[in-house]
Amino acid sequence: MGAKGKAPIRLAVLAAVLLCIGGEGCTTPVPGLAWIGMDAGVGADDTGGTDTDVDSDVDSDIDADTDTDTDSDSDSDSESESDTGSSTDTGSDSDIDAGDTESWPVWRFAAFADSRGTYASGGGHEEEILGAIATAALADGVDLVIFPGDLVLGSSVAETLEDELLAWRDTMEILYAAGVRVLPVRGNHDDGAFEPWDAVFSGPYAISDAGPEGEVNKTFAIEHENALFLGFDLYFTPHRVNQAWLDEQLAATSAEHIFAFAHEPAYAAYHPDCLDDYPDERNAFIHSLIAAGGRTYFSGHDHFYARAAVQETDAGPELYQLIVATAGAPPYVFDHDYGGDNGDASVTDVSSDTPYGYILAEIDGAHATFTWKKMISPDAFAAVETFEYTAGE
Repeated sequence: MGAKGKAPIRLAVLAAVLLCIGGEGCTTPVPGLAWIGMDAGVGADDTGGTDTDVDSDVDSDIDADTDTDTDSDSDSDSESESDTGSSTDTGSDSDIDAGDTESWPVWRFAAFADSRGTYASGGGHEEEILGAIATAALADGVDLVIFPGDLVLGSSVAETLEDELLAWRDTMEILYAAGVRVLPVRGNHDDGAFEPWDAVFSGPYAISDAGPEGEVNKTFAIEHENALFLGFDLYFTPHRVNQAWLDEQLAATSAEHIFAFAHEPAYAAYHPDCLDDYPDERNAFIHSLIAAGGRTYFSGHDHFYARAAVQETDAGPELYQLIVATAGAPPYVFDHDYGGDNGDASVTDVSSDTPYGYILAEIDGAHATFTWKKMISPDAFAAVETFEYTAGE
């Protein structure tokens, strides 16, 4: 069950190709970021054992143009991106029907999570790594960033938590100032008093008021171009999404693409505490996404990059669970085992990698392409793998 050969999504694992080196590539050097000692020869650890050693002389086929326009509007004419990320409206970024496939420009978003620090590092967040990723994503011309939780180490003291979240926001200011919409959700380390979150993510930094009652600015639905983004806070009802609200959003949308994200994986990879604590509710959640045309679910929590293919039936479409806890938190070792309660679904390990980095998504009408970009030096990221799907297939 779940044989990848039957899936509608084609895997194209690349030999890791250098997308940016120094000031010549897709990022600019980040002052103060010391070399973090990562081995550039360690790439995606996929089931075929592909060697992804980085060759700096190889040109990337994944949009590695060195003249990338760092203006956040470079790939989109959406008027909503002209401000600093404020989202206190209906939650829609466009006046065009999200189902009108003839009207959309090519556009991009990035996904990364878990920038939290440690007690040993002084708490808060890992500023230098997060700043490097934010800089690279901006250079890629993204319209949005989704961030599935654990922004900071967190604290039970509201004042401390607010200070940590403010510092995180300052690091991400390079994106806010360029008009990139930043969409974080809370992780278990961010869970605490609501007041710090609402104070930090307010005014021009507000996330969205298009959420369920009692969860506004924490759970939300936002349409951007031809996609619906669904961010979930998992700590109102621990380890579960607001399914009734989700069903309403899915019934109402005509978007071609549905991108859902929350802090915890749907299927356990490292931490046992995740959505499979309540398998029936998790199954209903994943089924509703697949039935509505969703083909990805982004999460954090487990500190590595991992992609798993999920199929409810042999003949059914495939959904990718994408763990992107790769923005600075201390890395974990993944044993390639999705051994939790997976219900009746087939969950297949496809690839994984150690931090740090991010996923770059490019949406061209019905076609979506995703690239895992790994940090190989303080100001350089390499494309390790790419995969894709076409909506409706």
